[in-house]
Amino acid sequence: MIFRESWYFGWLKKNGPDVSFRVYALPCGTSCPGAGNLFPWSNLVSKASPNKHVAWDFLRFISNAKDDLEQHQLQGILPVWAANLDSSYVKSRPDYASTKEMLAQPVPPTYYHPKSNELATAFGEAVVGVLYGKGQPKALLDEAASRMDRILKE
Repeated sequence: MIFRESWYFGWLKKNGPDVSFRVYALPCGTSCPGAGNLFPWSNLVSKASPNKHVAWDFLRFISNAKDDLEQHQLQGILPVWAANLDSSYVKSRPDYASTKEMLAQPVPPTYYHPKSNELATAFGEAVVGVLYGKGQPKALLDEAASRMDRILKE
């Protein structure tokens, strides 16, 4: 069972072509999960950006529906552009019906902390430090935890 990530279908089709599986939309509880994590990493413009118009102009310059479909089809993942959600590629995927169902749900609340990048960096640097023998796991992770506490207090 997997609850997110549209790349899984493409990976499974390539690496386990004989595996039979189905895809269902997540059910709603006190709120609906929405479609926030159905899609691949994408280029986004923060609603808090002081230069949204410039960022959107740049995205419009570098992206279009045709390239979006081609890029994501090669990767075996869902395209980002709404215009591509009814393409033959997306309609042929086993997650088509569940994707449409998830997209019909209300927009979910965000579950990312405003400083999630800084927190992930602090943790990731500790893990990399352990992997490269730059210290003992407990000491590096304790240091990361302290750093993360400071980030959360800012």
